[in-house]
Amino acid sequence: MAHHESSAPSPSQSSSTRDPDPAWEVASCEPLSERHSPGLPGSALTSSDEMLDHLVGLVGPESGGPASVWISFVTQDDTILPVAIPVEDLPSFPDERTMEGISALVRSVVAENFPGAAALVAVVRAGGGDYGAHERRWAGALWRASEAGGWSVRAMVAVGDGRARVLVRERCL
Repeated sequence: MAHHESSAPSPSQSSSTRDPDPAWEVASCEPLSERHSPGLPGSALTSSDEMLDHLVGLVGPESGGPASVWISFVTQDDTILPVAIPVEDLPSFPDERTMEGISALVRSVVAENFPGAAALVAVVRAGGGDYGAHERRWAGALWRASEAGGWSVRAMVAVGDGRARVLVRERCL
């Protein structure tokens, strides 16, 4: 991936709420000119760049498909857990039923399998990968759902078929 303009704090420097630190924002959208691979379960992600690379690799060629949300999970020390969930067939606008379903799914995975885990979330669509209206709508709805549902978002990213970036919560709510 091309050089990122930001320097990311280590996981130990992140906030106790586990939301991404605004300093983690990538200064500009990164073109997806290189092949990315998701991180392996058990390996640690030490920066927002690594979280972005992990999610871009996880989504892979689906970045050019219909709108979806991909959810991966990390431990409290940002170690990748062996589960990823693609949520497909999204409506254009987040609705209560969809958000309740996503929230229930994430709560179930965390409570039953990985207590204390946090979600890494990719908002995906062809032509996306930046702060578009679709990405802001879905990211904002997902952050609100996590707060209402009692689950934690460690990082949220936008992934398109040609670019990707870390999203900052304040710009999406």
